[in-house]
Amino acid sequence: MLSTWFQKLTQRILHPSLSWVLPVKGVYFYETDAVENHGLLTPGAIVTLKPEPDNEFDRHAVQIWLNGSPCLLGYIPRSHSRRIAWLLQHAQLKSAEIESAYRQYHRLYIYVRLQFDVRWWQAVQYWIR
Repeated sequence: MLSTWFQKLTQRILHPSLSWVLPVKGVYFYETDAVENHGLLTPGAIVTLKPEPDNEFDRHAVQIWLNGSPCLLGYIPRSHSRRIAWLLQHAQLKSAEIESAYRQYHRLYIYVRLQFDVRWWQAVQYWIR
């Protein structure tokens, strides 16, 4: 009993997990309507994150692509892009998937859930940045 508790405690301290639910920005600039019409924007659909260091507006920009389709959904919000780009280089991306996608009036809103596994020293570096 004590050893199980100790294992869980050390797992959380030595291998913490960071998780976010973030909106996808710039959805209206890309062909997301076609992807929505094909029913591909379902909760749990896997997305791929690709850093775009050549972006003229944000050198930490991270693209969000729908896995299995040549469709760029949009970008990580600029307020989170620096940290997410750092985590993509220094930590392990555990999962990246669509949390929800809905339409309000004529506008499409997409949210993604990101989860990273980090080591304790990476977590310290992350919070110091």
